[in-house]
Amino acid sequence: MNPFSKQHLFQVRNSIDIHWLINEKLILERQFNGIWRFRCPLCQGFHTAIAKKTNLARCFDCQKNFNTIDLVIFSKHTNFVPAVKWLLSLLDTTNVSPLNDLQKKESKPFDRKLALREIERMKQIIR
Repeated sequence: MNPFSKQHLFQVRNSIDIHWLINEKLILERQFNGIWRFRCPLCQGFHTAIAKKTNLARCFDCQKNFNTIDLVIFSKHTNFVPAVKWLLSLLDTTNVSPLNDLQKKESKPFDRKLALREIERMKQIIR
């Protein structure tokens, strides 16, 4: 029996920015040789990438896609239920991902595409 609703699972997979999760919470080893890469929690290779549009990470060496739940399971060596509980706890704290911060500030229904556009706009301003 799954103790989580579909909405909870959707939220932890899609509302938590995977780049933020890797950098700030999981603190996986990274490389910056012109391209941002993280160490795959399965094969330990650095032939990885993130698709911001789908909020997925991929290792091209072991051919595995990771959502936020998968990354927590493999990097923290835990099971599904504790991983989802940990991710839900991140949503309840003030140190949530940029997507959730944007959602709270706007106080409108969450629009992922709008949030991603806003993040890209802020990155352009910073550069």
